[in-house]
Amino acid sequence: MKISEVIRITDEICPPELAEEWDNCGWQIKCGDGDVTGVLTALEITGAVIDEAVSRGANLIITHHPLIFQGIKSIDINTVLGNYIVRLVNNGISVYSCHTDFDKAEGGNNDYIGEALELTDVRCLDDGFTRVGNIKGDMTASEFAAFVCRKLNLGERSVRICGDPDKHVKKAGWCSGAGADFAEAAAKAGCDVFVTGDVRYHEAREAAEAGRIVIIDAGHFGTEVSFGENMAGKLSERLGAGVKVFSSAAEKEPFAYL
Repeated sequence: MKISEVIRITDEICPPELAEEWDNCGWQIKCGDGDVTGVLTALEITGAVIDEAVSRGANLIITHHPLIFQGIKSIDINTVLGNYIVRLVNNGISVYSCHTDFDKAEGGNNDYIGEALELTDVRCLDDGFTRVGNIKGDMTASEFAAFVCRKLNLGERSVRICGDPDKHVKKAGWCSGAGADFAEAAAKAGCDVFVTGDVRYHEAREAAEAGRIVIIDAGHFGTEVSFGENMAGKLSERLGAGVKVFSSAAEKEPFAYL
C-alpha cells in the first residue's frame, strides 16, 4: 500500500476540513509516495519517537501535534526542530499531523475522554471541541479528579483542582489539550466541573473565585496522550493486517513531579 492511500484513510478518520484555520494539520515532511513499510502513531515528534520509528522500520509517523507549527526560515541541525527534520529526512520518514481535526472528529480525543470517564448523554457544544455529559453516581470534585486519574492513567500529583474540591458534581464538560477558554461555555451549559489541561494562573483564580465551575487540570499530555493508541486502533481496523501500525511506546510526560 502506498503512503498516499494511508493518508487518504487517515483523512476519512479525521476530515481535514474540521481543522481550525490557524492550525497546521496535514503534511509536515513528505518523503515521496513509496510503499508504506510501517506506520507509527504518536502524540508528537521527539528524539525517542524517531528512534522508535527507525527501529520498527516505519517510514510514516502520524502525530497529533504538528512538527512545524509556524513558518521556519532555516534548518539548523543544532536546534531541536532542525535536528528532528534532518534525522527524519535522512531516514526517509514522512510525518503527517492530525491536530484540531482529531480533537473535533467523531471518536477523536474528546470522544475518547468521554468514553474513558463513562459519561452519559454526551453532546458537543457549538465550538466543536467541548463535550458535556453526565457523571455516574454522586461525587465531589476531588473524587471526580481521582476518578479522572484512574481512568486516564495519570498520577494524582500531576492533576490540579481549581475551585472547591468538596463541591458535588453531576455534569462535566471537557476539552483535551489547552481548553480552559471553553470552561465558561461549559458552565453556561450547566456543567459543575470542567476537565482540560494547561490551565493558567488567572484562569484558575477566576474559577476559584467565581465558584460556578470547578476546573480539573489533567495536563496537556494527560488529556491527549491517548492519541497514539486511539489512532493506531482506527488505522489498523481500516488498513488490515497488510500494514503494520504501531502506537508509540516512547511517549513520556515532559514534566517530572516531586
